[in-house]
Amino acid sequence: MSEASPFHAREHFAPGASYRLAPFRFGRFDDGRYLVTNDVGEYLLLARDELVDFCRHQLPTSSQAYRALKARHFLFDEDSDCALDLLALKYRTRAEQVAT
Repeated sequence: MSEASPFHAREHFAPGASYRLAPFRFGRFDDGRYLVTNDVGEYLLLARDELVDFCRHQLPTSSQAYRALKARHFLFDEDSDCALDLLALKYRTRAEQVAT
């Protein structure tokens, strides 16, 4: 808020860049891309720079890679209320199928 305006600037409402990583593995797919997988069978191809930024918690929230990683439960942010529960459910379902 400024003295001239009683409202906060637009940046005040932008989502923060903080997120938590879920367990994942990665391996080189080809010269510039890496295959990222998790325990519930989700996967994604990322450019090396995207993977490095992701691991360093520097991936911009506006990027396509961030949205794809969030949708596949590779990361959790403040908007991920039920995502961890959903990931646990996927894991239990997968483990049950292997056990039977």
